[in-house]
Amino acid sequence: MAALPIKYQINAQDYYRIGRTQLFSEAARMELIEGEIVRMVPIGSGHAGKVDRILELFSQIPKKKARIRIQGPIYLDNFSEPVPDLVLLKPRTDFYEKSHPRPEDVFLIVEVSDTTIYFDRNVKRRLYARHNIPEFWIVDLHQKAIEIYRKPGPGGYQESFIPTSEETFSPLSFPEFVLTMNDIFG
Repeated sequence: MAALPIKYQINAQDYYRIGRTQLFSEAARMELIEGEIVRMVPIGSGHAGKVDRILELFSQIPKKKARIRIQGPIYLDNFSEPVPDLVLLKPRTDFYEKSHPRPEDVFLIVEVSDTTIYFDRNVKRRLYARHNIPEFWIVDLHQKAIEIYRKPGPGGYQESFIPTSEETFSPLSFPEFVLTMNDIFG
């Protein structure tokens, strides 16, 4: 019987050790997903602008209620440290300087997707649900749609919907913060 090749799975400690060796250039954007180093694609102007627009909207949430992290790591477990586009976090006095946020610190993760839509829907969505991230949004730049996922469980998110242009929506943790599709897409 033929043996299949075995992948070497690295953990977060190995990941940071590799980073310190400067094996990859400083410009290389990477994230650790389920024990594999994944190269992130370059950020285009449409993607960056949408992140900035959402940041400005989320900045209306009082700082004492939530911190906003932009393209910073979230430590899910010893084998996964993704770098989402935006995260609404529980406030902490150290601003997460002592350690990266963990799942219990997260209110909402937002991924802005243009070239990464398949990966965000099929890999990150399952990963975030498995780690009990309460809410996950995919902002699909091509379809001009927002996919909202809630109620995480081991089998994935139990609730999902895509707001229409006439509907309003809010992050679960901030129901008073009402948005429209026009707010996000202009």
